Amino acid sequence: MRTRVIKLSIVAMMFALSMNAQDSSKKYATNEARVAFAKKNILMGLRSGNHGVIEASLILIAKIKMEFSETSVIEVRPVIDSIALACHSGVLRYKAYLTANICADPEWFSTENTLRQTETEVFFISASQRLQNKLLGMNSY
Repeated sequence: MRTRVIKLSIVAMMFALSMNAQDSSKKYATNEARVAFAKKNILMGLRSGNHGVIEASLILIAKIKMEFSETSVIEVRPVIDSIALACHSGVLRYKAYLTANICADPEWFSTENTLRQTETEVFFISASQRLQNKLLGMNSY
């Protein structure tokens, strides 16, 4: 049941974003303007009480940061950090932690093809494995 709600939330958010993307192609001529518009919507999603919307927003901001590594996420980062530290759901705290790491070092994750998957669980599992390999690979003697 929970996965069905998450999938429906993600589909609804993607549909809304695709509709906005079609409209935004007329409104916004540059990638910077499109990214700014997306960050505003993602910020609203992160502040929602719906776990599926929050997860989808975490994925979207991570993908934006991986695609446009020079993009600043300073306005979104405090919300991600608060989810990672204080959310009542351990699952969301961990996913926010992974997203914060992607935002901090997007080049660590940008080469991982499985992170480009749209499925929520596949994305976070791949990000977790990539982070573990990077951290343990760097600290092994």
